[in-house]
Amino acid sequence: MAVWQIQLLGGLRATHGNCVIAQFPSRPIAMLLARLALQPQRRHAREELIELLWPNVELDVGRNRLRQVLSTLRRLLEPPDVPPYSVLSADRQTIGLTPDAVGSDVREFEQFLRQGARAQALDCYRGDLLPGFLDEWIEDERARLSALYERALARSGDAIEKARAHEPPLLRRDAVPATAAERAPQLHSLPSYVSVFFGREDDKRGVLDALAQHRLVTLAGLGGFGKTRLAVESARAATRFNTVAFVALSECTDAGLIADCIRSALRMEASQEDVLPQLCAFLGEQDVLLVLDNFEQLVDDGAGVVLDLLERLPHLRCLVTSRRVLDVPGERVLVIDPLPVPQASMDAAEAASTPSLALFIDRARGARADFALTDDNRTALIQLCRALEGLPLAIEIAASRIRAYSPTEMCNALAERFALLTRQGQRGARYGRHASLQTTIEWSWHLLSGAQQQFFAALSVFRGRWTGAAVESV
Repeated sequence: MAVWQIQLLGGLRATHGNCVIAQFPSRPIAMLLARLALQPQRRHAREELIELLWPNVELDVGRNRLRQVLSTLRRLLEPPDVPPYSVLSADRQTIGLTPDAVGSDVREFEQFLRQGARAQALDCYRGDLLPGFLDEWIEDERARLSALYERALARSGDAIEKARAHEPPLLRRDAVPATAAERAPQLHSLPSYVSVFFGREDDKRGVLDALAQHRLVTLAGLGGFGKTRLAVESARAATRFNTVAFVALSECTDAGLIADCIRSALRMEASQEDVLPQLCAFLGEQDVLLVLDNFEQLVDDGAGVVLDLLERLPHLRCLVTSRRVLDVPGERVLVIDPLPVPQASMDAAEAASTPSLALFIDRARGARADFALTDDNRTALIQLCRALEGLPLAIEIAASRIRAYSPTEMCNALAERFALLTRQGQRGARYGRHASLQTTIEWSWHLLSGAQQQFFAALSVFRGRWTGAAVESV
């Protein structure tokens, strides 16, 4: 029997008895486990793993990092109750998992398909492979597994339709086979993060309380404040719902396509028929939570779509993230503020406990494993977090530059903060509107009308706060 069960579909999670690892110390550790678990029968060359985890890094640097990551992963997978070297196997050239010691949902999914057990295979498929990971090799494997799932789903649907051909059309769930509907309570299309969630526990409780009392809750705030992460973590903790689906809307600019985006998130097959009746038939009487992420560009016409869904589905609740409120009846708005920042008088231990600095330290260690808060850099780090005003996006980008800049150098460079607060390299492009502080602001700027843009341009003459009378004068 396997010592560890690795979940890769719908998010990365490792389970050993009562021990569950849902968050990993760093992204490379999570990626190494995922790579090994996807091919447990194979020995992986160290150079190959280095190239996957740290593209373009010098080989000697990569070898040292891989040793550190492997050591940490071994401590996680081989705690005191697991015999040493029984799960992870490594020599000077290769690294692998002991096949009998580790099982995975991907392995079970493919085994069931080979055996022709499509229903069991569909039950294994809790979501796409490693959502939130954008690496090319993961995206290729994700597409392959998704194609297998869609094929199995289609074949199951064909069999069910033949058996139920005598039923009146209104009783059928078109393009939604019974096996898929029965799986709906296990459907979680939420992104899975490998980084630690900081400083929003009170906010998360507030979101859950609001969802218990209101059917439409909007997390409103500026770009980079962490609305999406808070929504995902809150939705993951909302265990009262049968179905939780994450609907990414950042690329959607037509309110008429919102229902199609929801259908896609629920993994419903495309159809020429009206989407809303299909959604209602699919979700039925279930307690459903839809996370509608990045709604701001859809507010004008999209608010009505959300209200229509809520009226048709009495058990539906919507959690919206947006830079603009929907401004409709029944909406509960929760304004998301920046993270608390440390005070200049705090010692190192006190400062490290504040969410903004804790976030910086954690993300900096992802870029440089030996980074630590010390008495020498305490003042600069406090100054940096205060200068960044607790903005999570700015803190994460600044922390990612720790290999190139010391905290003091970052403070000195903040006069050119748009240059400093830009993600570097090819990976930066993957973050889209969050690739830099400037692109985040530009996204909001383009949502303004021409008159609003002129108004804010006029306000640029002020530094800091201003009065109403001063605004009227310009």
